[in-house]
Amino acid sequence: MTRSATVERSSPISAMPISKARPVMLATVDVVLAGDAIEFALESALEARAELIVCHAVGIPVGNPQSASGRGLGAPNVRADCAAVARRAGALGIDTRNVLFNHPRPVAALIEATTDLGVGLFVFGSDEAAYGRWRYRRHVRRIRRRLACLVWPLQ
Repeated sequence: MTRSATVERSSPISAMPISKARPVMLATVDVVLAGDAIEFALESALEARAELIVCHAVGIPVGNPQSASGRGLGAPNVRADCAAVARRAGALGIDTRNVLFNHPRPVAALIEATTDLGVGLFVFGSDEAAYGRWRYRRHVRRIRRRLACLVWPLQ
């Protein structure tokens, strides 16, 4: 399994103390984040006094030996969107992690990362129109079946 990840932590000076609440994860698969998903994740993390993990998964093309050199940081507008959410959360006093990773199967990797990090609420924040209606619904169903935490949206 090939995987690479970068993690940025933003801990504002006036960060509220983290309780024993499980973290909230706002995730996207290289598609811009939906506004309602951002608001829900921020409000949930703020209310629960939980850490917010903003996760940007980028798919890697497989089958081509030169695809290893094709690893990238994803779409620049999505990276900027995730960074803006992390800054906004930091300004609200939420302890935040901004995670970016490459994987041949990004949805499966998101599920694995959510389990490994002990996430309590998973918010699939990819914009449905940009992601594709059927693909979005199929991935939400897969995520809901495999995760043992709360999942938003509640389709």
